[in-house]
Amino acid sequence: MTIPVERTSQTAESARSPVRGVLLGGIALMIGGELLCFFGAEAHARLRDIVCHIVFYSGAAFISGAVIFYFAGRR
Repeated sequence: MTIPVERTSQTAESARSPVRGVLLGGIALMIGGELLCFFGAEAHARLRDIVCHIVFYSGAAFISGAVIFYFAGRR
């Protein structure tokens, strides 16, 4: 017979794991947006600029959200 272990509250590391994923996703979006701006098709320059800026600023919003969630979780 085994004695069940009491459930403990989330540790700081497990609470931050979603924040790390959002942060890495934001970094990937920012890098991808910049690469699209540099290496995108010249034939559709206006559309390329619009899309790459949308992707870039979405990544910046993800990073901002990750920072906010990180500091909100530390309280």
